Amino acid sequence: MQFIEVTALAGVRSAVTVLRRRGGRLTFVLYPMVHIGEPQFYAGVQERLRTAGLVVVEGVDAAPSGARALSLSYELAASRRLGLVEQRLDYRALGVPVLRPDLDAARVAKGWRRVPRALRVSLIVFSPLYGLWLRFLGSRRALARGLAVDDLSLDEKRLLTAGTGVERLEELVLDQRDQLLLEALWELHRRPLDGPLEVAVVYGASHMPPVVRGLLRLGYRPTDGEWLTVFTFLDELD
Repeated sequence: MQFIEVTALAGVRSAVTVLRRRGGRLTFVLYPMVHIGEPQFYAGVQERLRTAGLVVVEGVDAAPSGARALSLSYELAASRRLGLVEQRLDYRALGVPVLRPDLDAARVAKGWRRVPRALRVSLIVFSPLYGLWLRFLGSRRALARGLAVDDLSLDEKRLLTAGTGVERLEELVLDQRDQLLLEALWELHRRPLDGPLEVAVVYGASHMPPVVRGLLRLGYRPTDGEWLTVFTFLDELD
């Protein structure tokens, strides 16, 4: 199952996926997100969220300064030259309840300390440099490398990084947060409903494979979907 697709013609696209359970009143709509894209992509997501009854979003509490290096490259890459912006969604403007089942600051700090020191130093040093390179010299195509996400790609990447110390980082940024998200969705599934409820799940694309697997175990199945363009390569020459 594809969540983020990268092709020469279409550019980078996000697969919005609808999951329902036979006879159930609850509908989950998954919005796989990336940290940087064209403004119209985020505007399109924002508009679609207005139809939801509940929006489940990511967002950790204040993280240690070193851990911020994980997102710093994208913050620096967002530039007028590339025509891309950092992810910005105004949840308060939706008029829809928002649930944020993510790590608190204490758990982030504890997880960051467990990441091998050499890897932490590398991230702190090289993430800003990569972001600056993208901002002033890089291209959209360069940014798109490695963005594709499907239900097998993450498992393959983990096999390649096994035993390198990266698993401690993955435990922090993926595994712990996946578990919190799934627990929140399972709780919504168990909650009695008086009528239909659409739950929009707005999370990074790498969190979506575990979400789908968890919902499949509860009997939910993909019933509908659409592609949203994150950004294209139309303005760049090969």
